Amino acid sequence: YVYVIRSGMVVLEDSREDGTTRLVRLLMSSDPVGIETVLDDKHSYDHTAIVLRGAEICKIPYLVFKKLLEDNPPFNQQIMEAWHRQLESADQVIREFSTGTVHDRVVGVLYRQAESAMRRNLVEIEMISVEDISALIGAARESISRVMATIKRDSVLEKSGPNRMRYDWAKLKRLAGR
Repeated sequence: YVYVIRSGMVVLEDSREDGTTRLVRLLMSSDPVGIETVLDDKHSYDHTAIVLRGAEICKIPYLVFKKLLEDNPPFNQQIMEAWHRQLESADQVIREFSTGTVHDRVVGVLYRQAESAMRRNLVEIEMISVEDISALIGAARESISRVMATIKRDSVLEKSGPNRMRYDWAKLKRLAGR
């Protein structure tokens, strides 16, 4: 199957030979998951997908997805663009979430979420847990909690509901150095 996230968030996790895992990608609404199976005769997935706090997922059988790619050039183009965004996202995880200060890495995660929300004309982001941010950027939960407290105190984020935060785009952009 190939999946499309209708709402919510999914993380992709890579398992290592020593039994440890590392989050490698954060996927959000409208992102496809598992498109690598289209190129693989065995239809195997590269990573384990984990749904964060409930998500609506559309499950598309492999043969239906493959036929859509073949018969519908606009759909094919959309999928290729989504795949390209995912590759850029993977590069971003390596580049931005693995190096620099904990503050900069946390801001990078928040910036990416806000950027995705803005593309969908949303004024708030769904927050991922401190544990998930920790796994994504490879930092201690306590350090992330301190950074999040500072960001909230500076009114960059404001709680707007359960697991939801309204963001100040200008302040977040400035924090991210963009």
